[in-house]
Amino acid sequence: MTFALSHLGAVSLPINYRLANEEIGYIFDNADARLRLCDQEFAATANGLPHLHLVDAAAQRDSARLASPAQSPARRRATRPDDLFRLMYTSGTTDRPKGVMHSYSNFYWKSADHVLLWA
Repeated sequence: MTFALSHLGAVSLPINYRLANEEIGYIFDNADARLRLCDQEFAATANGLPHLHLVDAAAQRDSARLASPAQSPARRRATRPDDLFRLMYTSGTTDRPKGVMHSYSNFYWKSADHVLLWA
């Protein structure tokens, strides 16, 4: 899903499934999230949050199922190394969680490090 969002130029914002509804709501509001995808398994936790779309098991295996059959494939948005790839929130142990920005360059070098480490 993260790579599909990247293809569109959207930013991935993974949420810890252990968070309470209030904490999830705070992160979504703080990040100004416009679309929320949620596993059916966690629908009760995210209940009541706006712009929520449940993703069933079939759509998790094939993200093309999230699109309408009448839609043509989205055009790829060109990105640069410093563009925002993913936004992750800290645990907020001393205060509210804070967004940490990861660029495409951050992701590339982290992935390269993992290849070297695990090869």
